[in-house]
Amino acid sequence: MKNQIFGIKIHNYTKKQLHKIVLGIVRKGRSFSKIPVCIVTLNPEILLKAKHDQRYKKFLEQFDLRIADGFGIVFCSLFLKRQVIHRFAGADLAGVVIEEALKNKLKVALVMDKEGLSSKEELKFFLKEKFGQKKSNLCRIYLEDKESGEQEKLSKNTQVLFVGLGAPSQEEFILKNKEDLPDLRLAIGTGGTFDYWTKRTRRAPKLMRIFGFEWLWRVLILRGYSKKKQRIKRVFSAVFIFPIKYIFDNSK
Repeated sequence: MKNQIFGIKIHNYTKKQLHKIVLGIVRKGRSFSKIPVCIVTLNPEILLKAKHDQRYKKFLEQFDLRIADGFGIVFCSLFLKRQVIHRFAGADLAGVVIEEALKNKLKVALVMDKEGLSSKEELKFFLKEKFGQKKSNLCRIYLEDKESGEQEKLSKNTQVLFVGLGAPSQEEFILKNKEDLPDLRLAIGTGGTFDYWTKRTRRAPKLMRIFGFEWLWRVLILRGYSKKKQRIKRVFSAVFIFPIKYIFDNSK
């Protein structure tokens, strides 16, 4: 089932349905018609950009699964259009995927920002602590320099790909590299998930996530005026600009 926002089709599955599809893909393409499957998680900020940038909109349409990851999307769809859109946090989905991938002894690649909060060593430590030495050995971590565009070459036998470069860099990376990975089954952009795993960033308490106040938590925990200012600007866009644009778009 698909819903549309600003002309972007969003796959609208229940949690149970999405897990079944994703786990089927990881286990070798069951529940989906093609391999590899590339997943993008959409938030209000991404949808606003796509509304005003046709090139970016077409770019997003190349992804096989487009999942809503933003309370604003759910709220607007429910209260302004009477449509239920299920929301899935990218961090939760990434956790499900990597657990199943390592359970099935698949080769996993994790691409992280060279200048990001978490280091390669910290991510390695998390994987070893979480999954044990044997399973963590199936993972290879790669660094990407977003400024220069330099990247470490991915192993050809990569089967599951996680890219934590933030939007739109991580989605561009996936589409650019997927054709060079013949064994790839699934690729997903993970945003700040690696920083949650390494505990460099704390996730909002569960209650705040349920009621859609994760954005407020992210503002509160940020240190430094410039970072807070940048985050507040993004929050304003998602919380105020997105609903206004959504209302006007659906009143035509």
